[in-house]
Amino acid sequence: AHYLVLEVEKQVVGYCGIWIVMDDAQITNIAVSPAYRGRRFGEALLKAAMKLCRMKRAVQLSLEVRVSNHIAQSLYKKLGFEPGGIRKNYYTDNGEDALLMWVRLNES
Repeated sequence: AHYLVLEVEKQVVGYCGIWIVMDDAQITNIAVSPAYRGRRFGEALLKAAMKLCRMKRAVQLSLEVRVSNHIAQSLYKKLGFEPGGIRKNYYTDNGEDALLMWVRLNES
């Protein structure tokens, strides 16, 4: 397990959790504080996570995203992620489905 932390002026404004098992990596969570969204911090954080996964020799990276979170889905697609399925009732707070997305790290 690895965590990346994004700081601005010594304040944590974002983070990303990653699990790497053999050559398979998964983003467990990624978030940017609402006050810092729209400044490409999420993109920088995701790129750093992908770089770390490559350094650790992961071949593919996956994540789940709420089906309603089109902004995040657009970012993931921009960085090469593709839809791979639906996890029904994935989110416990409201039962929303999750879209599973994958990227081959040696192709992005």
